[in-house]
Amino acid sequence: MRNGMKLRKMLLIAVMSLSVVMISACSQKKSVLDDVKVKYEGYSGHGIAYLDNKKLNSNMVDVFAKKLKLDDYLTEKLKSNELNAEALESEATSDERDKLVKVERWVKDTRVRVSKAQNLKNGDKYVVTIKTGDKENPIKSESKTYTVKGLKKTKKVTAKDIAKDLNVQSYGYNGKGLIAITSKKYKSEVMFHIKNNGSLSNGDKVTIKLPSEFTDYEKFDFRGKKEFTYTVQGLKELSATKDLDEIKKVTDSMVNDEYPYGEYEKYVNTFINMYFVPTSAYSDYSDEKDTSVELNDKSGLEASRKDKITIAVLYTVKDDYDEDDEADDSNTRVVEVTVGNVSIEGDHTNIDSIDTEDDGKVSTQDSSLEVLQHNLAANGIKVK
Repeated sequence: MRNGMKLRKMLLIAVMSLSVVMISACSQKKSVLDDVKVKYEGYSGHGIAYLDNKKLNSNMVDVFAKKLKLDDYLTEKLKSNELNAEALESEATSDERDKLVKVERWVKDTRVRVSKAQNLKNGDKYVVTIKTGDKENPIKSESKTYTVKGLKKTKKVTAKDIAKDLNVQSYGYNGKGLIAITSKKYKSEVMFHIKNNGSLSNGDKVTIKLPSEFTDYEKFDFRGKKEFTYTVQGLKELSATKDLDEIKKVTDSMVNDEYPYGEYEKYVNTFINMYFVPTSAYSDYSDEKDTSVELNDKSGLEASRKDKITIAVLYTVKDDYDEDDEADDSNTRVVEVTVGNVSIEGDHTNIDSIDTEDDGKVSTQDSSLEVLQHNLAANGIKVK
């Protein structure tokens, strides 16, 4: 009798223990990161990590399927639809829809976070973290650390190394010089920003800052300052010539033809200033110089080889008035006389060979005399 009671007691304990084990096994959350791999691409220091999301999603579906006892068809559908349970509900049975609703809830509850995935170098730690908050969610909250490896080696470079493959040239006129940068090695679209570009003089020290296309280039391990210095040289002199009086005779004649002093029209024309302005800069009356220099843009450099000057002369033109009339400033206007296509040869211009019918112009200006003087001085030089 006693032996029978002992046997029943032992069987009861065994059944209870088995039940606890089964309940524990059923409620235990499962890892989905164990066999998930990470691929690394690029150069060390600029590497990118790619988590195998397809495998991660597949593992999550397997955990959900086991928990909910999904059939193989629905399991594969979830995998092919990248865990989009909602898209499968319309064709599912009532029981399947209930299960898919839970899948949808658990997917939203499962948060996957990764540490820095870019600009990685060999030896860095790449951490993937999964967090869940729903107690029924069978996915385990966990973190897994991967060691970055296999990234290609970079080349150590300095600004001096890059400068060796950049051909920096000055062009234009002294005091109004510009810079062009070309390269046989580097062909991509790169923009430099040169301070005071368009107002450079021979001997100026220009700091050229390297754009990020060089300093952040994935194949480079850039070291030191991101700039180098260039000394401006070779700019042409834009200076006064010895034939200024001859030039003035030409422009005087032009303004007098337009505003004559005769029997019916009486204009008093007064010379103010004369300027030599590079033709390429003549139309750009602005204090804001374009500091942008595009790599391998030779257009300005090539144009400068053919660049000539425009002679700009300012006059005031005043309507003559009767002795009985009071002097009135409204009768005075500012006129600009320009002669283009002028070249300087030694200490003289070719003014004698210029056809002013084609290359000359007389125009009344709306701007004040002071503004015109400022703009012309900003783009050229005052010679008289």
